[in-house]
Amino acid sequence: MSGDGRTLPVRVPILDGEALDSWLLRLAARNDIAIHSIAPQLGLAERIQPARNFALVRGHPSNLLRQIERQAGLAAGRLDEAVLDKFNALGWKATAGSRYCTDCLATPGSPWPIRWQLPYSFACVIHQKLLTVSCPVCGNIPHSRVPPRSRAFSSHHCAHLRRNTKDICGTNLLDHPSEALAPADPRIAAQCWIDQRLDAMDSNAVRELRDLETLGTLLRRRISPDDLAYLGRDSVEAFTEYRRKSHPREWHRLHRTAAIISAALSVHAISIIDAGGPEDRFQRLVVIFRDVAGPKHRPPPVPRALSHQRIAQLSEPTQHDILTACDPHLTVTERLRSRTCMPDPGLPTPKSTTALDRGKYLPQALRPDWLIRFVPPDDHGRLAIAGAITAATLLPGNPVRSSHATGELQPWREWHNLMLCAIFTRYPDTPIAICKLAAHLDQHGSPIDYRRRRATFTDIELTAHQWKVLCRGAGTRPGADRRLFNARRHLFELLTGAALVDPRHKLAFSSSFDRHEYWNKFEYEMPTSLRTALTLHATEILHDAGIDEPLTWSPPTDCVAGLALPGRDPADIDTDELHRLVIVERRNVATVARGLGVTFDHVRYAVQQLERLPFPKLERTRPGDTPAFETFTRDFFDREYFQARKTIGTIANETGFSKWTVRQHALALGVNERPHRHRIKIDPEWLREQVLTFNRVNQDIARELGIDGDTVRRRRIELGLPARSAGAENSCRRFPDFPAAIRRAVEGHRYGWLRLHRFRQVAPHDSIKAAALAIKVDPSGLVKQIVQLERDIGWRLFQRARGDTPMRLTARGTRLLNDLEHPEVRLTLEQLAKPFRKRSGS
Repeated sequence: MSGDGRTLPVRVPILDGEALDSWLLRLAARNDIAIHSIAPQLGLAERIQPARNFALVRGHPSNLLRQIERQAGLAAGRLDEAVLDKFNALGWKATAGSRYCTDCLATPGSPWPIRWQLPYSFACVIHQKLLTVSCPVCGNIPHSRVPPRSRAFSSHHCAHLRRNTKDICGTNLLDHPSEALAPADPRIAAQCWIDQRLDAMDSNAVRELRDLETLGTLLRRRISPDDLAYLGRDSVEAFTEYRRKSHPREWHRLHRTAAIISAALSVHAISIIDAGGPEDRFQRLVVIFRDVAGPKHRPPPVPRALSHQRIAQLSEPTQHDILTACDPHLTVTERLRSRTCMPDPGLPTPKSTTALDRGKYLPQALRPDWLIRFVPPDDHGRLAIAGAITAATLLPGNPVRSSHATGELQPWREWHNLMLCAIFTRYPDTPIAICKLAAHLDQHGSPIDYRRRRATFTDIELTAHQWKVLCRGAGTRPGADRRLFNARRHLFELLTGAALVDPRHKLAFSSSFDRHEYWNKFEYEMPTSLRTALTLHATEILHDAGIDEPLTWSPPTDCVAGLALPGRDPADIDTDELHRLVIVERRNVATVARGLGVTFDHVRYAVQQLERLPFPKLERTRPGDTPAFETFTRDFFDREYFQARKTIGTIANETGFSKWTVRQHALALGVNERPHRHRIKIDPEWLREQVLTFNRVNQDIARELGIDGDTVRRRRIELGLPARSAGAENSCRRFPDFPAAIRRAVEGHRYGWLRLHRFRQVAPHDSIKAAALAIKVDPSGLVKQIVQLERDIGWRLFQRARGDTPMRLTARGTRLLNDLEHPEVRLTLEQLAKPFRKRSGS
């Protein structure tokens, strides 16, 4: 029914913030008629047929509101503030009726504010009381239905029917005052925070209120009652009852304690939005990730993964704050996927193909100039780091996790996490560099489609005739079949960027010796002319395959400018010293790397920039021929053979002459054997006294005489004295002034001091596995050393890690650690803590 549009004879002005249904009740009472009689005159006849409050406070067309304003003599647009439609941008679900404050309604003619029908209105900031949700007698929510007899009951009386009867409840709500709160109660501050944003309703306010709703939903499903203990016993009991009864999603419409629950959720959610710092925000966030982090019956552990569905609905600024707060506690893969280390982190887009297409821009093995930047100079795990960094570049922004995300290049393994975790801890800018490199590839791409190349070139054909032609043009020798096979590997690397350590390739390395021969012999010693010839040949192969791309390409270094990476800049190397060591002295890779303080890859890359001539042809020459006659002089052999103690084979490799030539010149100069060491005569009686009386061991006696321990051992055998192992050198010593625990650990036990040294190294860590990774030893061996130490001492030194509880020292373990800090004990520990000796053949 649309109404006849006539003006009302008696008019009542609508108050600020008043709800439309509250105004209609006051208007009907002022005209002394029921609301069912006045509603048709205003065009609301169809709205009161369901007898539900929500039909009166939302969903009205604009022309109907303007008509009612004309009939009631209200200013145009006045009723827009009396309905819930203005809060539609928040995405909140209104309550079934209205909450109320009895002190606010005590004043005659007082209105029911429209905000009382919002789910996150739970307190009256004027009277500092919690809003009451339901009628204390019948349990129904006020204003959830239109009263049938508005003249008989005022707006602060319950108009619901009693259960199992047709009588109206009629309870005076003012007779049951609302619950008072303390002035400093955080729920009052939370309600003020919400009211300020409801007053503003600008873009920032709407964004924060929508985040409040999203976080409230997440918290309602996962927070436990114990997490709300700081809000008081009423919050704990209300949430306990809510959990026990398993109320439906629309909890705010049905539950008596909905205001208490709403207040608790709001306080916790606002503490996340307005947290003082990342760590404070993270402590509040743990409950959201509880079922991802671990079982609910345990204390909230550190979340290891992020749930996309749980925080994707939050606004971008809040997402950034949450991801930044979680960054120090996430796994390597999660940090990279969500780019939590970046200033602008963000969750991966579920249907995004950008990260999936990144694989075609990446080689399986990073180019040497980039790999040098990511490998620490003191780290020997070059192969592991190379594979981990390459695979990690596929993770930023990737909606697919781990192995499925990196399978195109190589599957993601657990050791990738361990390796990168150690690097990220030591070099915090490394994950930022990986994310920036991935972002550069996503934005600018690459002139090379490595995905197409990997599909096109699964093997490289290079015939013996082609190889001989290339070598002849380069002025070098073809060599054996192994050299031809390595040339095919070199071409395969240039064309596909493949990692030859991957056994899936036909040209992959078959053993560590095979890898050493390729990198440290073929690649390192390759003349510049042959390298150029192979590069031109690879370009021809690319052209014949119909691929118009450059042979190789590397991303510009500007995308990681200003970051402190583990490695050095490729140009940061002394080229003059490199030329001397490589070209003049012909040193191997390991010697050059140690001399320059760089990695093997840095040396191999820098050598490619040098002009390296082909090796001289190995010919058998006789003494007196040149240039061997000029090279092999008596001074040369005195310096290289006697002083440097190089073998004939080493001298041959360094000079380019054959072993036969070097040996013939050495014999001609009278160099036929190394000088024998002067044999020291050991007094038999003195030695017998030292062994039998003083119980000294070989190494101890040898140091006193300045000779080798094997010499003492052989002399003891000749004299028939019982042989003692050199490993027992420390076990026969006595330390009467040291604490009892240390004496039990070292006296009569081999390698007791080493086990004490390992104990000191393990003590600061949360687990033995973490300690083994930090000190770079085998975890199983480290466990055996700690167990043996506990057996020798007779005490338990550690409480082992269980679940989320880290490993910690026992009281006696702490005492032993303090004893080891004594200056005399520490000095002895540094002198005698020797590593285990490997047995020959092991």
